[in-house]
Amino acid sequence: MKSRNTRLLVTLNAVLLTAVAVVAFAPSAAAQPRPRSQYMMVGGNAQGNSKGVLYITDTTTMEVVAVQWDDNKRELSGIGYRNIGADAASGTRAGGGR
Repeated sequence: MKSRNTRLLVTLNAVLLTAVAVVAFAPSAAAQPRPRSQYMMVGGNAQGNSKGVLYITDTTTMEVVAVQWDDNKRELSGIGYRNIGADAASGTRAGGGR
């Protein structure tokens, strides 16, 4: 009985040591550093939409997202996204014209 308990404890220790080694040597994930964002929000209307729309612009990454309040779900729903930094770099406009 004593040797069985010893064998069980040795096996358990080996399993635990393996688990610790897997966790310790696993590749770690690190956040990518970027400057702190600043946001600008403007309320307005969108073509073909009867509800008001909130346009949120990240002035650091030059991205715009449009959201509106959904009364049924009681949450903000995203209705559009635009990377205005890429638009400015390519010289295009949202309407397709110049």
